[in-house]
Amino acid sequence: MVGRLAQAAQKRPWAAAEHKKDGAFEERLRRLWFDTHLSDARALALLKQIVGTQQLTYGTNFAGWDSSDDGNHGPVDAMLADNARRLLRREAPSRA
Repeated sequence: MVGRLAQAAQKRPWAAAEHKKDGAFEERLRRLWFDTHLSDARALALLKQIVGTQQLTYGTNFAGWDSSDDGNHGPVDAMLADNARRLLRREAPSRA
């Protein structure tokens, strides 16, 4: 899908010139933030492969409709917590 969108950005006559450059679509894609609340480990692996890990954060799980019945979401990866702090421009708590 990413490849098709990148190709469309290069080939569409109405696309801005800066979008037609090689790698422009992928560079802009890396500016977006992505929620890692996915129900399939393969989907998360693919997301990491395509966009990397710098723009991933743990999502809010809107209204909890797809939460596990026991409410346990498992551990939150420290990298995701650090990414969320960057996204929200918050300082990490001191660990003293």
